[in-house]
Amino acid sequence: MKPSEFRRISLTTNVSLLIFSSALHAQQLVARDTAVETREVVAEGRAAIGVGGLIAARRAATAQALRAAVEKTTGVYVSARTLTQNYQLVRDQVVTRSDGYATLKQVLREVDGTQEVSVTVRALVSLRPLALHLKALGLTRAWRIRVPAGAGGKASDPHEADEIARVEGALTEAGFVVVSTNADADVLVRIQTTYSSVADLPLDTAAGPMTMHTVRSDICVRATRSRTGEEVAALSAAAATANVGLVTARADAADQALARLAPSLVEALLLLPARDAQPVQLVVSHVASATDAARLEDALNVLPGVRSVRRRSYEAGSATYELEVLSESLSRIARDIEESEATRSFHLKVHSDTTSKITASAALPPLARRQATGE
Repeated sequence: MKPSEFRRISLTTNVSLLIFSSALHAQQLVARDTAVETREVVAEGRAAIGVGGLIAARRAATAQALRAAVEKTTGVYVSARTLTQNYQLVRDQVVTRSDGYATLKQVLREVDGTQEVSVTVRALVSLRPLALHLKALGLTRAWRIRVPAGAGGKASDPHEADEIARVEGALTEAGFVVVSTNADADVLVRIQTTYSSVADLPLDTAAGPMTMHTVRSDICVRATRSRTGEEVAALSAAAATANVGLVTARADAADQALARLAPSLVEALLLLPARDAQPVQLVVSHVASATDAARLEDALNVLPGVRSVRRRSYEAGSATYELEVLSESLSRIARDIEESEATRSFHLKVHSDTTSKITASAALPPLARRQATGE
């Protein structure tokens, strides 16, 4: 036999031994991150005109607008109560570092007064670094997680029960609250596992003939919001192990796959943004021009808790808007419409406020309003 042939046979034998060894390398984890990397935010900034002149004031106002965009986006990951309790911490550690999280996309409006400059911008806020920083500060939301079993709410076999227990243990260790009913859950995490036989290798041992079973476990984990069914994370992994016991080979393969899935699942849930928002229709009368209606749209975009604003119509002095408002801000949105600094120049007065619709009017006509505000 030639040396080259001997080396080739030895290499083939070694590869076969590696394939059928009792601990194979798990396949690379495949994760689909459904989170959006950036969020478009409209925000306003103001700055006094000092010794640096108008240009310096514009820069300062723009920087303040970017900080406001970051502060507004923080509510996506931090509840209103947590934000109130840790306001100064968020301001010092997060908002003041807006350069690392927000970039200017467009200047929507600029008002140069005699003493002050006001700038309204459209900014892009990078969500992942912001969320990771909030997580490091221990401020991210504590989602309630439910890991339901298969059909009928019962595990179909002992393997499924073990998989659920492993995932629940990882979530509990990460600080999540694991609940037992779907009604109490914010997020549902479902596990789907399939097993396939890779090879059966006969062995002659001192104890007699045996079979080395090599089993592959493919696990898919999907996380969805319990209320809307929106998929927020889809993760999958595969692992193969070998053992003379078929049941043990299956269990070991599932263990390896889940061990690699768990950290990615925990991170996906920790970085999960809030989706607890609902549309609110706002109808404002006595809006004298389409230009004023557009300016009011920009101002509404700046209100706390307002995720987005869309102007639906403008006709006969009445402007209709659709606001997407965070649920925790619904109770104060009417007050903010009247009292917020962003909308103050419109002198809005709310006449009715229901869960889904607010009616208001501009107390002064445009000319009188501009004279009163010095615009």
